[in-house]
Amino acid sequence: MEPPFVTVPAAAKLLGVTYRAAQLHVERLQQQGILKPRDARHYGKVYEAGEILRILNADIKDVERRDQRSIPTSDHKRA
Repeated sequence: MEPPFVTVPAAAKLLGVTYRAAQLHVERLQQQGILKPRDARHYGKVYEAGEILRILNADIKDVERRDQRSIPTSDHKRA
């Protein structure tokens, strides 16, 4: 899976807000270390939230491990 990416115009469309409002949200997320620019472009800048995906993937793996432990095996005897 690729890390999630967003641009300011995409964030504006997704959130249903103006470009400026989306820009402010992106800036705030960037200040908090949630979004990071992928490159040094000034226009059409793409931001990534790789840490979010890493956290979600870790959670998914934990759930899958728990699910595997709860599945009875064929040699499991029913009471």
